[in-house]
Amino acid sequence: MRGRHAIGYLARGAVLAGALLLLVHMVDLRSVGRQLCAVPPWLLAAAVLIALLRIVLSGLRWWLLTPSRPCALRPRDCIRYALVANTFTLLMPGALGGDLVRAALVLDEVRQERAALMVSIVVDRVVGLTSIMLLAVAAILASPQVPHKTVLLAAVAAALAALACALALVRRDATRRVLCAWASHAGRLAPRCVAAVAAAHAAVVAISGKRVRVLSALLLCIPIHLLWFVIVYLLARHLNIAISFLTACSVTALVWLITTLPLSLAGVGVRELSYVYLLGMYGVSADAATALSLAQFAIMVVSALLGIPFIVHMGRPAPHPVPHGDPHD
Repeated sequence: MRGRHAIGYLARGAVLAGALLLLVHMVDLRSVGRQLCAVPPWLLAAAVLIALLRIVLSGLRWWLLTPSRPCALRPRDCIRYALVANTFTLLMPGALGGDLVRAALVLDEVRQERAALMVSIVVDRVVGLTSIMLLAVAAILASPQVPHKTVLLAAVAAALAALACALALVRRDATRRVLCAWASHAGRLAPRCVAAVAAAHAAVVAISGKRVRVLSALLLCIPIHLLWFVIVYLLARHLNIAISFLTACSVTALVWLITTLPLSLAGVGVRELSYVYLLGMYGVSADAATALSLAQFAIMVVSALLGIPFIVHMGRPAPHPVPHGDPHD
């Protein structure tokens, strides 16, 4: 197991190194530095505050998807986990590394409904990815100057279809039986694995029946994503990148989908090359596209540092017991 983890990190390190070498070959670092210095400090400060607001809203979105009311986690607990997860996202591969840390913290601190809470983390990520893809489709359709529109729409539509098929498969009772059969061969851990599969399946079925909460979480994604799109657009304006707001939305959403894959550490290198390629279709230079990506990364780093004070609370148990049932659903 350790060998597999080591190979994975070595592979991501190789991707990171290769992406950075390619990027250095493609851009003029001095030009990128001059463009970054042209971004006013007030804009960076405002962007950090907006990024912090996004994290708070993301924590509340997850709280909406937790399994019961009252829940093992209060809204402020979910916000704390979101802040800590955002910090670890920069230290983990891809954009999903923070979710792994969030899951580990919940397992360590919470004693009730842990399997259901694990599922809620997955559902939260699925809701986020779905909203990104839907916004990407809307932005591509609404922006008349998008090049290769058919290809981009086909790619996003294929991703949406794959996600819908996966969700439909997970809800099927036949899938539960197959997974339980596989889990029964886990030796001493077989009873726990079978119980975990059954609990996860039950939680997925339960949350799929809470359509109001899922829809509310999906609607909450709109301001979460739009806040970052505003940051990207304002940065682009100050970097003299002539793109529309819809273009900024569609390109950023596509970059998010790409960096969701754990290809490099914190998506570094892959994110920059993605912006260079996608913005290049609009006539944006590689230097300007790289500067836009690095400016966003700087904001991500500063917002991640804001989660460090909350790490001191890691390992503390959940503050209150949870009665079962949800009278509001």
